[in-house]
Amino acid sequence: MPKRKRWPGKLTRRWFAWRGWTTRAPWGALQQLGEALAYTDRYPEAAKLFQDAIAKEASSATAGQGNPFQLWYAFACVAAAANRPDEAVQYLQEAVHRGYKYADALMADNDLKNLRGNQRFQELVAQLRQTPQGSPDGNPRAPR
Repeated sequence: MPKRKRWPGKLTRRWFAWRGWTTRAPWGALQQLGEALAYTDRYPEAAKLFQDAIAKEASSATAGQGNPFQLWYAFACVAAAANRPDEAVQYLQEAVHRGYKYADALMADNDLKNLRGNQRFQELVAQLRQTPQGSPDGNPRAPR
């Protein structure tokens, strides 16, 4: 059996860091799987995965630790990939409710580019711009 090509570890860590994830972040893998399902017209399966993960996170002993908005943000990206803008904005609003605050990052995120013309998305971005924001390390998804 031929050896499978693998990304060098450093490149993988850099890519995940650029995305605002650690290589152990479960929502990163979940978002990738969700987007793959969305692009193959299997969004209901992706939504179920996220709903289960969110329910598990809410009931776990570690609830409230880390970045509580990450799963919702990833869920919004998957909904946007599935061309479900109303759901994507709803999930982004939930992410904001749980602590996400980076308006410029929302506008720059290519996963959300098909939402840029959405009125509710624009209102959410405007709302975020009214509040103090900023990421100390320039990373919009994972403030430290």
